[in-house]
Amino acid sequence: TPRSEMLWRAPGTVYVYLCYGMHWMLNAITGREGEAEGVLIRACEAYNGPGKLTKYLQIDKRFNGGSFVESDLLWLADDGYRPSIRTDKRVGINYADQRDIDRPWRFIDAEKIKAK
Repeated sequence: TPRSEMLWRAPGTVYVYLCYGMHWMLNAITGREGEAEGVLIRACEAYNGPGKLTKYLQIDKRFNGGSFVESDLLWLADDGYRPSIRTDKRVGINYADQRDIDRPWRFIDAEKIKAK
C-alpha cells in the first residue's frame, strides 16, 4: 500500500505513519532495499510509548522518507548501554488471532522493569 511503501526503502530510512488517526509511529528501516523490514521505536528514557515519544519529539509525517543517517534533526545514537532483554506477549491487539497475540514480539529491558 502507499502507506507501507517506505518499508521497502534503504536501511536508515525514516518511516512515520499515523496509527488510529491520532498517534504518529516512528520506525527505522533496517532491511536491505527491496525487503520490507523495520523497527518501531517504542520508547525512550522518559516516554514509555510510541505515541508519547513522537509527541514529545514533535515527529509527524514531515519526517517520513527522511534518513537517520543523513539528517541533522533526527538520528540514532549508540550510548554503549546493552540491555538485558526479555520477551513477552504482545499487548493492545485483542482484535488479532490468538497465535499472533501470543507471539513473543514484545521486547522489554529486564533491568529497567526490576528497578520500578
